[in-house]
Amino acid sequence: MRFLLILSIAASLCAASYDDLIDAAGSDPAQVVPALIAGSQALGGLEGAAAVRLADRLEPLARRVFRSNEAIPGAASLGVREHLVASGESPRAIMKRYAISDSALKLLNPSYDDRRLGAGARLKVVDFSTLRLALVVARSSYRSVLLAKPSGADAPAGPVVIAAWKVGVGAADSPTPLGASTIKLKARNPEWTHPDTGEVIAPDDPRNILGGYWVAVDPGADGTFKGIGFHGYTGAPSDHWLEQDGSHGCLRMLQDDIHALYALVPVGTRVVVRD
Repeated sequence: MRFLLILSIAASLCAASYDDLIDAAGSDPAQVVPALIAGSQALGGLEGAAAVRLADRLEPLARRVFRSNEAIPGAASLGVREHLVASGESPRAIMKRYAISDSALKLLNPSYDDRRLGAGARLKVVDFSTLRLALVVARSSYRSVLLAKPSGADAPAGPVVIAAWKVGVGAADSPTPLGASTIKLKARNPEWTHPDTGEVIAPDDPRNILGGYWVAVDPGADGTFKGIGFHGYTGAPSDHWLEQDGSHGCLRMLQDDIHALYALVPVGTRVVVRD
């Protein structure tokens, strides 16, 4: 359970200190990792608007480290590597070595093409085999934060924010359940079963509002999370549902964000939903 709470490494760390680091990281790539670590470890001591503000400030730094092709100094301590493709090495072998998905490789390397991967090519990778992941949803704050606990001698003491996404949550009469579970399955272009009518709507039907993604949460032995998952949402403009209550309990996400979540989060990842 300790992993699910972001621990502070310095009780005296004040808002000004990590704000200064985050500000500096905008113009100095060498400050990105220190700012991300300091902010991540301060996040657990904050609540409400202060926590939302810090999570939103950390998101651009996390994106630069974990979801872009930018080379960030010090990122190796967070499990980020440069991989030099060897002669005869297949994309499948690379994905297995780092426990990384094809979609994640494409996030990190925009020109990546698994059909044209030659010896000597350099790829930015996240070594997910060395990371323990947890996806924490703060329901009342409308945020889903993906955390990683790196391993290694130079790794930070606590979890680090990989992403902080805005979400829409369940309506008052169908709230997103609280509790803990895991990711059970992931599907691209899934069918959608209308929760009110039971009609099964095909992937290519414009009435299918899942946005092409379904990341299902394991229902659990007691069925707490039955039918609950993360998905895109194309049923209305985002200002009608993002950071609002409105779904049948699922977590609605912007298309770019659900794409990133789908790429980064493997089946089996721990999920915690709290108020």
